[in-house]
Parts: sequence; C-alpha cells; structure tokens
Amino acid sequence: MNDFDSEIIMGMLRERGYFPTEKEETADIILFNTCSVRQHAEDRVFGKVGDLKQLKRERPDLVIGIVGCMAQNYKEAIFDRLPHVDFISGPRNIYDIPELIERVQGEGTRLAAVDKEERPQVMGRPIAREGQIKAWVTVMEGCHHNCTFCIVPTVRGTAQSRPVEMILSEVKSLDAQGYKEVTLIGQIVDAYGRDLSPSTDLATLLGEVNRAADTIHRIRFTTSHPVYANEKLFDAIREHPRVCEHLHLPIQSGSDRILSHMRRGYTVENYKKRIEEFRKRFPKGAVTTDVIVGYPGETEEDFGKTFQLMGEVEFDDAFIFKFSPRPGTDAMNFKDDVSKKDKEARNQSLLRLQGRMTEKKLRSMMGETVEVLVEGKSKKDKSEYKGRTRTSREVVFRAKYAAPGDLLQVKVDSFFGKTLLGSAA
Repeated sequence: MNDFDSEIIMGMLRERGYFPTEKEETADIILFNTCSVRQHAEDRVFGKVGDLKQLKRERPDLVIGIVGCMAQNYKEAIFDRLPHVDFISGPRNIYDIPELIERVQGEGTRLAAVDKEERPQVMGRPIAREGQIKAWVTVMEGCHHNCTFCIVPTVRGTAQSRPVEMILSEVKSLDAQGYKEVTLIGQIVDAYGRDLSPSTDLATLLGEVNRAADTIHRIRFTTSHPVYANEKLFDAIREHPRVCEHLHLPIQSGSDRILSHMRRGYTVENYKKRIEEFRKRFPKGAVTTDVIVGYPGETEEDFGKTFQLMGEVEFDDAFIFKFSPRPGTDAMNFKDDVSKKDKEARNQSLLRLQGRMTEKKLRSMMGETVEVLVEGKSKKDKSEYKGRTRTSREVVFRAKYAAPGDLLQVKVDSFFGKTLLGSAA
C-alpha cells in the first residue's frame, strides 16, 4: 500500500511540473514515504533523514518531508528529533502534500498535516504508476480490528471501503490503458463492503471487477484476514476466471493462547479449516502467510506449536518477523520478555523450515506447464524473459520472442532459489 501511495504522490507532483531525480544533491524536494509496522523500518528512516542535515544547511531551499505512517504516529515529535524536516503528512492527509510543499516554499515554516480521520474518496486521481502491466487499486483503507501488536488502526484509521462504482471506474480505466493485471488492496481486504450502505462483500466485488475487465488477464487481492476468509469468497475465486487462486492469509502464531492474547479473533483450528476449504477448491493454488516470533509471553511450547502448524500447512511462502513493540499499540505496554537471542533463533528456525517447504513445492512443479504473464526481459540475462504464474511464483524462461503483457505457456525444467526456470512451450 505504501508503494501505491508513492505512485499517488508522484502523480500529484508530476501534474505540477516535478519529475524524479536520482541524485539528492539536485533535488528540490525529498520525501520519505514511511512504514511503522516494524522498528527496523523506522530506524532506517531516522538514519537516512539524519544524513540530509548537512545538505539542508547547504541548500536551505530544499524541501524535506516525512509522509505516511511514521508522520501519523509520531506527529510533531519528528521535528524535535529531525529539526531540518520541513513538513509531515499522515496517510489520510496524502492529498494535502502538494499544498504543503507550496506553503513551505512560500512561507518558510514547518507544517504538520495529521488531522484527518478518514482519507477523502477521490475520483480521477493522478497516479504515476510503475510499468504498464500491473496496477494496484485500493478498495479499502484502514482497519477496525485492534490486534495488540499492530499500529495500522492508529496510523491508517478505521476500515473505510471505497464505493463499488469508484473501483469499477478505475478498473475500466486501467483496462482501457492496456494493463493486464490489477491487485485489489486493503489492510483487511476480505472485510470489504461491510461498512457501505447497502453493504456488500469482496466475493461480490470480485465478480463485478471480473465482468468489468475486458483485456485485463488477472485479478488479485491482498491482504486477507482469517476472520473473513470464507467459502463464499473461495467460490467467487473459482467462478471468475480472471481471479487468481492465491490467498495471502496471515496466521501470526500457531498457539491459541498467543492468538487470543493478540486479539486475532480466530483459533488455529478455525484457520486450518479455512485453508482446507481453499485447497479443496484449488489443489494447486498458493497459500502464503505472515508469522510473528517472540511476541510477549511466547514460550518454547507456544513457538513449537507455530513450528508444528507451519509444517502441517506447508505454506508456499511465509513472511516471518521478529516482534518489536510499536508505540501506540497495546503490546507496547507488555513486557518484551523474549530475548533477542531467542527471537533470532526462532526466526531462523522458521525460515529454514519454510525454505525446505518452498523447495518441496518447487520440486513438485518440475515438468509442469504453467501460465506466465510476461513482465519483460530478465535483468541478469537479456536473452531470457521473466514473468509470474497465477500463484505469483516468479518464472525466468527462454522464448524466441515475448512481449510484456503476453500470456504464455512455459514448461518448468528447474529452479533457482524461489524462481522457476523453463522455456516457452
């Protein structure tokens, strides 16, 4: 979602005559679009912005802004730590950024825009999209859950669905522009539509988007929440041929005790039943997940249950994170009682397990022919092409000729890392 927000920001600035530059020394504006989900990401921002202090002294007219989740979370306290920053803007104030820049340039004062409770619903937004093949479409913003570890409701606000008509208009526009894949995005995308009047759901929206598309080949959605991932949604994926059979469903922990403490709203058994229903419909579909290790109070027994669950489910891939307390969350007040050493050991243990399972999945695909959406030439070898399967697995392949946006059948003959290798059938 931050990548998409960056495209929105770039679109607004390009509309006002700005263009990107690779060199900080030649820039008129330097913006940091930030994430607060993990401490490491914030530390990198503070470090990178701190490095610009001398450049700001040399060029007082340079505008430096911190936008996104860190701005919303820390607000004016950012100015105390980084006094050379000119303005901050939270995710819900994203459309204020061009005006903030103009005011900084005209008035020379520091500004903060973190006041909006909801992001305005805007039609016809100028978006500087990367590439001409794949595009993101926001269907909802924010989250109404209050998981103890998660900063999203604080920085992005409560769940707010975009009207169906607005989404379909954007999809039709992308279709007319020749895009071949759209991904519907939201923090809890499968809760879409419950706040609208009349209410609707993601399954219904997928059908509408599938019908609205003409030359778009693929429709994806992310990120889902286990509470809302149901059989109606899985049936919609099966019924609408453009919708890809890939489900990203964060589990976070394999311990019911930890899940309850996190306020996730489901049990391990609930979760496994959802995966079972999905795989019943899509035996070759992909399931990916997120996992947190070292959550406060996580014992070796709790971690063992997570390890066991991952071994049972055999995810296609997993994003595994070490817990770090986030200011503004309930977990910030919990005793962070799992040592760094244990967090690292548990993290590495799950990474090794997932590596073995991913390799097993890839080996099982040897000799298969898969549908690949061509994205362009391979970076490493310009005589080869790259693309992705419907389950989002990267493929590098040989072909006489392939154009970006083509759908090709590729026979898999080997793999390297997480990438499939093959040749056009």
